[in-house]
Amino acid sequence: MANNNVYRDLLNRWYYETHFPEIFAIPNGPQVGFRFKNANESATFHHLTLVPLPSLALVDSPDFKNAKYTYDLLPKSHLELAEFDIRYYEKVRTFEDQISKDGRIGKCLVAISIDSDKSDETEKDFDAWYRLQQPDMLSVIPGYRRTTCYKLKEAPSFSATNSGDVPRYLALHEYDSTDIKSEHIKSYIGTQWSKEALSDSRSFIRDVWITIHEQGREGLGL
Repeated sequence: MANNNVYRDLLNRWYYETHFPEIFAIPNGPQVGFRFKNANESATFHHLTLVPLPSLALVDSPDFKNAKYTYDLLPKSHLELAEFDIRYYEKVRTFEDQISKDGRIGKCLVAISIDSDKSDETEKDFDAWYRLQQPDMLSVIPGYRRTTCYKLKEAPSFSATNSGDVPRYLALHEYDSTDIKSEHIKSYIGTQWSKEALSDSRSFIRDVWITIHEQGREGLGL
């Protein structure tokens, strides 16, 4: 985002007052949207927007393409005021904490973007690690709520030079606290299986996002 707090506030208002309501009104369209702020103020991207889609085919529909991407209060196009990196991921699985939690999303989101090498054997080992070890290890971290795993479906990214630059796997770990102790994180990535799975990774990107806004149908999460 351009280094101007006024523009940032206006862009947030565009999401809340114009963009979200319009896409929620699309027949069989998305029904909920979330906004987050990066805990690292020096990060390239300061904000994250997540909108679960009922189908990826929706993005090619006339209703979606014709949604209003302008806001009268902005001095110029939002594409000129901010850098956007748009990606489409398909949900693979969700791990829920056994204890039911109030609300539809956590206060904090730890996003892990990761890419393994593309051999079949490595893919199977990586998937098994995600399914079999991660849920048990994460569930003992205080404040843990839910993990949703995704795999890259398409890569129309505005910042990546080609699809190979975009990590294929994304895990969103939700917590009900913004105070996540580093020793707890180290405990689950420090296992032998974790080390082996991560050693085959071509990329590993970790961002911590603080929830600042949720909008749409009650009861719907990621």
